[in-house]
Amino acid sequence: MKRRGVTFVVIVVLLAGLVSILASVAATHRVDVKARINRMERRRADAAARAAVERAIAVLAAQTGGTTTQQQDWATLGNNGADNFVVGSLSFRLKVVDAGAQVNLNTADQAQLERLPLTAEQIDSLLDWRSTGQTARALGAKDDYYHGLAVPYNTKLRALDTFDELLQIRGFTPQTMYEPQNPSSSAIVTNATSQPTLYDLATVDSVARNVGPSGQPRVNINTAPLPRLQQSGLPQNLVIQIMARRQTPFTSMAQVLALPGMNNRAAGALLDGFSVGGATTVSGRLNLNTASQDALVTLPGITSDIASQIVSRQPQGIASFADLLSVPGFNVALAQRISDRISLNSDGFLLQIEAKAGSSVAYFQVLVRTDGATPRFFRMEEAPYSDMPARWNWQDATNDVQLGHLP
Repeated sequence: MKRRGVTFVVIVVLLAGLVSILASVAATHRVDVKARINRMERRRADAAARAAVERAIAVLAAQTGGTTTQQQDWATLGNNGADNFVVGSLSFRLKVVDAGAQVNLNTADQAQLERLPLTAEQIDSLLDWRSTGQTARALGAKDDYYHGLAVPYNTKLRALDTFDELLQIRGFTPQTMYEPQNPSSSAIVTNATSQPTLYDLATVDSVARNVGPSGQPRVNINTAPLPRLQQSGLPQNLVIQIMARRQTPFTSMAQVLALPGMNNRAAGALLDGFSVGGATTVSGRLNLNTASQDALVTLPGITSDIASQIVSRQPQGIASFADLLSVPGFNVALAQRISDRISLNSDGFLLQIEAKAGSSVAYFQVLVRTDGATPRFFRMEEAPYSDMPARWNWQDATNDVQLGHLP
């Protein structure tokens, strides 16, 4: 009897072990199945994001003329997140943002950077990161600093490719980039009740088409034929001065607007019809038709009052620089200071996308360039946080828009 009891106990123990093994295998199988489902849903969410990109590109392709304004279809696409586009069993929400509405960190000088929510250390380090040479500014950093980190790397010494690249630069953290900063910092904020973050105000992607209000390319002021200058309506004394500069070409429109005898009418004609050089696009220009008041006051000489006047005209759109010079407080002297920093159009757009498939939700930021004609996909990044709709200031989804099925 005793031997039978021992045998029974052994069998029970073996059965318990077998059950445990089977349960473990079943649990592992469930986890594996769940992981496969998650991977499949994520791939389908990626497909939804691609559908969102195609939707935005189709709308951007309809943009014509020489201005980029808030009256165009791209500006209302997605209804600030309220429209939920349904593609079969997938869905997406999106918003198109003009990259030209933000300050370009690759071209902004120190004076403009000081009007962003940045510390002195961040400004010096950013300027060191994007400029050549190995002599660091007082609070900046070059190779001597980065080589001493736990994981060393070199200073880039050229322009940033993405906004998140700031995380490689001394003094920058996710909090200083994506969260409101202390109002007592060096930032100049026009609305203390809703402090903009650096993410709200800055970009590395702004680029504008070098065209006039009609969409025609601007003429190089250094090579413009005499008849073209005369046809623009410029006073004869300015035409003579411009022609006389052919031996020492202008290097900026600010130099052109500094000519003796310049007036508002002539300044408007020059900015609308002419440029320095023959480039088809120019980087780092702030689009006055879409920039916020906080972004506008980073420009030298733009006061809160002038910025407010510009913003008040954005719903109708500023059609030309000649029109801009009718804004109270906006004169030749101010135009001279900022002429090489501003535009009325944009060639770069940032798509904010929420893509859904089953229980999978993914957020993306996509750069699209129009190249003056046909929009094309340029870069896609996954957004850094899971609460991006709140960070993008989206409305709640209230309207389903049926788009059929993916091909």
